[in-house]
Amino acid sequence: MDNGLKRVAICFLLWIVCSSVVYTKHRPRRDLNIVHEWSQIEFDYHSEVERQANIDSGFFRDGTIVPLDCDVYYSGNTSTVFITTPRIHSGTPVTLGIVTDRTRNGNPIVAPYPSWSWHNNSNECPVNGISSAFRITIDECERLWVIDIGPLNDVITCPARLLVFDLRTNHLLLRYEFPNSVLLSNSFLSTLVVDVVDQANSCRNTFVYLGDVRGFQMIVYDLAQNRSWAVRDRTMYPYPNYGIYNIAGQQFYIMDGIVGMSLTPNKPGEPRRLFYHAMSSPTENWVYTSYLRNETIFRNNPFAAPQIFHTYRNTRSTQSSAEAIDRDGIMYYGLLGDIKIACFNTQGIYQNKNSTAIIADNPVTLQFPDGVKISTNSRGRQELWILTSRAQYVATGTMFDVNETNFRIMVADVNQLVSGTSCRHSQPRGLTNNPDIYLP
Repeated sequence: MDNGLKRVAICFLLWIVCSSVVYTKHRPRRDLNIVHEWSQIEFDYHSEVERQANIDSGFFRDGTIVPLDCDVYYSGNTSTVFITTPRIHSGTPVTLGIVTDRTRNGNPIVAPYPSWSWHNNSNECPVNGISSAFRITIDECERLWVIDIGPLNDVITCPARLLVFDLRTNHLLLRYEFPNSVLLSNSFLSTLVVDVVDQANSCRNTFVYLGDVRGFQMIVYDLAQNRSWAVRDRTMYPYPNYGIYNIAGQQFYIMDGIVGMSLTPNKPGEPRRLFYHAMSSPTENWVYTSYLRNETIFRNNPFAAPQIFHTYRNTRSTQSSAEAIDRDGIMYYGLLGDIKIACFNTQGIYQNKNSTAIIADNPVTLQFPDGVKISTNSRGRQELWILTSRAQYVATGTMFDVNETNFRIMVADVNQLVSGTSCRHSQPRGLTNNPDIYLP
């Protein structure tokens, strides 16, 4: 090799080394920091005697309770983490609580919210009580919204209700019982997103969109009118080929409808979109919220407007549960079979390398991310909160090993997660309305 070629080769190698060093130095850390973790859920009993009495009576079956969802409330410099523990079987004394800074055998203690009295006599469907909190969300008006579905041993014992608490006072603001006219015989309201159209007049101009995981429909609730209606479309159904799950060596079969739901940012001049997907499916769908808020479209026929629903042509390779969208329009969601967390720029094309990326990958800590939330902390920075539940053990009827960590709540700075990924770069919209979404 002559001297000229040697110099070119040396310069090229130096460029590669320097580029690698620069990339390594500035490469963002994509860690989800564990805030709380449990081998089993513990509750805030007044004494060990009371706790043991509840265990002896079967009111508290320790080691069998599974958390499902979480959200965080920032007030000044303090934060409060809420968690749901649905009553999927007997022996769950508390179904909605606050994670305290105290522990028992290393497990964070959960205090009942708003008080113990709200969790007693759940089988009797008390007016001032919570039968079974499934999922929750905290809105920008400092309100905690709760789906109270009321199942026990997989049987609906109490009417499905929407509960709303004022987090500044911890008082109940609203109790709304869904009428039979919007529910089906097998309805199970599993998830919700809150659309605050504007914050005037005590945030009364608010709509809630709820996913019916077994009825394969949405329910829309209008706070100002205190009314609800059903919306149905075939995009809300599961896919038969995606009913078989394989997660960390556990295989089970579930044909679940809508679980993932999220809203694009509320920006002036931009129509807001609701994204959603059936858990047992490979697709992502969306609809303009202005259509959903128009009750007259669906009054006589919940299936009246198939043309308003859109489905991306590209699909996931595995099922997905919960999802959330940040104020920049970036979606975050779990890939159940892959045991990863992905992001998607909603201005781009779904499952395209130019707008989708993997941002977290841990086969141990990321098993079954059932709770996914975006929150803004006291410094104005966005955070991604994720609760992982290892729910595959529930689906297969396998007991949890209480000597292992089974449940985690994790958090990460959104900017660190997506910095340098394709999710940060807007691409032309890939909006489609594929009429044959069940076809390859």
